[in-house]
Amino acid sequence: MTDEFAEKVAETGYKLIDTGNGRKLEQFGKYMLIRPISTAIWKPAKAELWSQAHAEFYRPKAKDTGDWKMLSPAPLPKNWPLTHKGLKYNIEPNQFGNVGLFAEHWIYQEWMTKIILNWQEQEKDRPIKILNLFSYSGSNSLNLVRLGCDLTNVDSSRQSMALLTQNLLVNGLAGKTRLILEDVKKFLAKEIKRGSKYDGIMLDPPTFGRGPEGEIFKIETDINELIAMCAQLVIPDRSFIVMTCHTPGLLPSTLQNLFFSVFNQPTQTAELVLSDIVGRSLPAGVIAKINLDRPKK
Repeated sequence: MTDEFAEKVAETGYKLIDTGNGRKLEQFGKYMLIRPISTAIWKPAKAELWSQAHAEFYRPKAKDTGDWKMLSPAPLPKNWPLTHKGLKYNIEPNQFGNVGLFAEHWIYQEWMTKIILNWQEQEKDRPIKILNLFSYSGSNSLNLVRLGCDLTNVDSSRQSMALLTQNLLVNGLAGKTRLILEDVKKFLAKEIKRGSKYDGIMLDPPTFGRGPEGEIFKIETDINELIAMCAQLVIPDRSFIVMTCHTPGLLPSTLQNLFFSVFNQPTQTAELVLSDIVGRSLPAGVIAKINLDRPKK
């Protein structure tokens, strides 16, 4: 590992090192992991670095879960810390190949932060209300808690809520946000009946999900209703919605059409990409951002 590369890792705590042959090599704090990624159909650029990995995730075909194979003599701990821009994240590899962090969620943080800071400057006495749906470990929302937003996190997974609780605790943010263990659509229906309104809504829906009471979520059949429900909960002319998605086949143009059908105005959509140390872009999902903030006349 070169000194230059070590400095990059020290700066962020996370780094996409190399990609290729259907795999990606990543640095999470002190440990390097290999995970499958079908879109990396090219050859690796830094073959000599792959032998430094501590573990690799294998998922048998036609199965949702898999196992981590240890590649170094030193055992991989169950979890360990990672620091990024002053925030700590608990890394905990699981049977699905996830580790408790989606680094691509950091890509749009600056966009959200700029909007929120502007609102806070305009209305110093009113908390900014943000709703985070399918919140997972909070990798996309810890910064908003630190900014002082009135944040509500909703997820139907007990494991995800446990990860988020740990991340809040290690950052001294415990008790400063609402944690709701519930099916997202059920929660939204209740909020609509209550007449609740939010300044911003973030959502990262899965391809398929199951709620705590056996509720089924399928993105191809439920996403239209989900976005329409979100539209009823944002403050008119002063709000934003940002959606990320990792479902194969959903393109930026797909989200553009989806959001236009609900809001009747253009939406910023793009491919989410992470760059490895030689500058190659790895597709990591898609994003749609719509800012409904309108200047007062």
